[in-house]
Amino acid sequence: REINKLKDENGTLRNIMKEYLYRIDSLNTLNINLTSRLDETSSRLSQTVSERDELRQQQQQSEELLAKGGRLNAFNFKSVGLRYRISGATHEVNRAGRVDVLSSTFTIGENTIAKKGTKTIYMQVIDPNGKVVYDRPSNIINLAGSEIIFTDSREIDYKGQQIDINIVHNLQGREIDKGNYTVKIFADGAMIGKDSFTLK
Repeated sequence: REINKLKDENGTLRNIMKEYLYRIDSLNTLNINLTSRLDETSSRLSQTVSERDELRQQQQQSEELLAKGGRLNAFNFKSVGLRYRISGATHEVNRAGRVDVLSSTFTIGENTIAKKGTKTIYMQVIDPNGKVVYDRPSNIINLAGSEIIFTDSREIDYKGQQIDINIVHNLQGREIDKGNYTVKIFADGAMIGKDSFTLK
């Protein structure tokens, strides 16, 4: 009787074991399928991230090219020292001691990409000692994250077409040194042209 009872219990345990093995096998199969799907999803996600980064890089490059293409360009410079006549008119002089006004005349080229409308053009004149010629401490602009002092400025209505500009700075009786002067022109947060002249 005990043997038969043990045989019955053994058979029951075998059936339970078979059911567990079946369930374990099913779970293993399900786990393999889930792992495969997870790998496939991870692969797609990596591809999507890669495509996104590539598109972002292309967009950044396009924006940089557009910014460069939209930058103004100044050329045909004539930078000189001027002296007032009794009549009020000015004439060019080359001696530092006779200069009343610093003047820079130049052309801003045609650019159909650049933003149109009112623009402020800044002139920075650097003397032979490397110092900026200016008369107001508030003459400061931001250029690529740095503040620079400018000598004088002028507003223009830019319509995308070539335009001739003259910016002057009245020394108001201040004396300046003889030597080489550098003129830099800025617009839209960038330097768009450069010139130099010499005073004896």
